[in-house]
Amino acid sequence: MASGALLRALECSACPEYVSPPITACEGGHSVCSGCRPRLHRCPACRRGLTAARNPALEELARTAVYPCREGCGEARGSPDDMARHHARCALRRLPCPLSCPWEGPRSGLRAHVLAAHPGNTLDLDDDPGAPFVAWDLPGAVSYRDSSQVVFCLGEVFLLDRRFDDARKKWLVALRLVGAACDAGGFRYKLKMSCAGGRRASFTDAPRPAREDLREVLESARCVAVDFDLLLHFVKGVRSIKIWRVGGSVTEL
Repeated sequence: MASGALLRALECSACPEYVSPPITACEGGHSVCSGCRPRLHRCPACRRGLTAARNPALEELARTAVYPCREGCGEARGSPDDMARHHARCALRRLPCPLSCPWEGPRSGLRAHVLAAHPGNTLDLDDDPGAPFVAWDLPGAVSYRDSSQVVFCLGEVFLLDRRFDDARKKWLVALRLVGAACDAGGFRYKLKMSCAGGRRASFTDAPRPAREDLREVLESARCVAVDFDLLLHFVKGVRSIKIWRVGGSVTEL
């Protein structure tokens, strides 16, 4: 295992993960992981500017180091990517409530908390964590108002947010994964709408990591965006959501 000094040198200055190639640094020398770099303008440690310069020596050390679990569970050791995935799911990892209430606790207690405290904003579809996909209809009562929902499915935890953007005249549907950022690309989600007369419309996108700020995801339209003019055709229709694993066997809704 890598020494304590080396592990400290390989810590991202912006998040709880270790850095892995490509590794860039700020003007003060603090390292930033590739997951955090695109969303930062200044180093969170010293507030100095970020550079595009790579650190080949540190990258070589990162490739050969063996990392422990940062939560101290003692159950995993491996590469930065291995540990990022483990840390995202570690039962000891402390998480805030995804619905922004004061609760904070270990990941192992997240399901019990949201089911007890936010039953109206929680959907538990995790009867078969190994299933290739899940799908459900959006109730009419919540389809046309802003809402946030925690969805347990496919062995993962997702945040489903729906917002009306009056300025841009769009209905925005964003899905984020409460897990390792590198795992978000392993899933896709679809909004499908249908109405009498056989008219249909569907939109597909990839979920974003939960650590990405929801406001930024919505403002940059890194989500499903439906024009109000189109949405009006489906006011009395059916709206469905589907989430599936990339590469899995998926049938249509």
